[in-house]
Amino acid sequence: MLVLVVNAGSSSLKYQLIDMSNEQVVAKGIAERIGGEDSSLTHETTGKQKIKRKPISRIIRLQCAWYSML
Repeated sequence: MLVLVVNAGSSSLKYQLIDMSNEQVVAKGIAERIGGEDSSLTHETTGKQKIKRKPISRIIRLQCAWYSML
């Protein structure tokens, strides 16, 4: 079973996707400074050791950037 853990703050959002069968983190990320011109989204997929960063300036763009990384 996969579990999505979300920690939402006033201007940031952190998340982890955990595979509970082996308690391993499958993916994790953070959206920082949401709503600001210098906002960004960082996403890491375990095993690939790839970190993607995308600038975002509005909450709508955050959602599109997050979905494009899945």
